[in-house]
Parts: sequence; structure tokens; C-alpha cells
Amino acid sequence: DVDTLVVLMGVESRAWIAAELIARGRPAGQPVAFLERSSLASERIVESTLEAVAAGKVAVVSPAVFVIGEVVRLRARSESSAAAEIGDGELK
Repeated sequence: DVDTLVVLMGVESRAWIAAELIARGRPAGQPVAFLERSSLASERIVESTLEAVAAGKVAVVSPAVFVIGEVVRLRARSESSAAAEIGDGELK
């Protein structure tokens, strides 16, 4: 049982990958994220679900890392936690 999958070089095949994962038992509503141009000023993170990716509803461009699994939900939690720690601009 694999909790998190990370797919490199999978942007062009993303719909097929997502459809195969659903067909093989992954929940259609499982969260996914694409990290486009990671570590560059133009970085963009696109969050969605396996179902939307399989349906061709998620627009992303290469280069991007495709992350699949509940770990994607941790990003939102860590961002809200970091915002609470910074608060008024001072790291607490």
C-alpha cells in the first residue's frame, strides 16, 4: 500500500496516469498537486483531485512534478500554521 506517489515527467500523460490509478483502486477524490517550475520565481502550484485530472480538467505545463496522495493536504495546513506563527511580521 503506497500512500504518496511522486511522478516526474508525467505532465503529458497525467490524464492516463490518474485514470489508471483510479481503475486500480485509488479514490477518485484523492488530492493531487502539480508543482510547476519549482524553486523559480514563476513557480506555480495547482491542487486538484485524481478525478479532475483523469477527466482532463487540470491545465498544467511542463516542467512539473505530479504529487498524488493525502500529503497534498498538509501544504494548506503548513501554510496556515506558518501564517499564524508569523502573525504581525515577527516570527514567534
